[in-house]
Amino acid sequence: MSKYLKLWFYYTKELFYYSYSIVFRNAWFLFVVYLLTALVLYSAKAKGVDYIGVIAIEYYIWYVFVTELAMMNRRDDDLVAGVQSGNIITLLNKPIHFIWMQLSKGFFRVLVRMSIIVMVSIWIVYWWAGTFPWYGFQVSVLFMLSFVVGILLLALVAILIGMFSFVFEDSRFISFLLSKIYFIFGGVFFPIDIYPTWLQNIAKFLPFQYYIYSPARFFVTWDIAFFWSYFPIQVLWLVGMGMLVLWSYNKLVRRLEVNGG
Repeated sequence: MSKYLKLWFYYTKELFYYSYSIVFRNAWFLFVVYLLTALVLYSAKAKGVDYIGVIAIEYYIWYVFVTELAMMNRRDDDLVAGVQSGNIITLLNKPIHFIWMQLSKGFFRVLVRMSIIVMVSIWIVYWWAGTFPWYGFQVSVLFMLSFVVGILLLALVAILIGMFSFVFEDSRFISFLLSKIYFIFGGVFFPIDIYPTWLQNIAKFLPFQYYIYSPARFFVTWDIAFFWSYFPIQVLWLVGMGMLVLWSYNKLVRRLEVNGG
């Protein structure tokens, strides 16, 4: 465990050294949040709508903010690039477990990157929205717990996609296809509540809403009953995804070929 904590400390220190670069490279994030929200709110206000699904219209920008914040931090390119360059061999030969190393690298770097972006952007979004969905410290802790579990799930999915490069050499096409599914069944831009009933029923049987939609909806509604309806399932998906990643690693690493060998 101490080895992974040292990795976390190293990556954290590295990111803070280049925090200004992280802010500039992700400036488009605010543009996307503003553009998507402005289009939806203009249409909703023109029709006299006060809610978008179960989300109050004044909090809709915060819903988009949370979903976009989660999605912008999916990272599987580093692992794919490591396979293509052959550097993956140096990682596999280190005296630490490959999966735990990747999770430490990916998850903790995501948390630090997100913290830096939030510290800069949350004030701008508050200025746009004019309000903030705050319902007390205890409920906020529940949201943070759920959001961290969601980011862990996304990190495990990114590792799983990256490991498919052990077989295909470049697995970014899987990531591309999955990102499109996230938009629909993850509720990235639009809450799943506005979907037709048959589409909502499909989404309930898929894991994508537990990564993104559920924590974002809880953030803007603070519905405790809703939290306890999805959080246990979210934890089950986390355990199941962790087991799948470990099993896949044991299978896929045997098929790894680097530079033809």
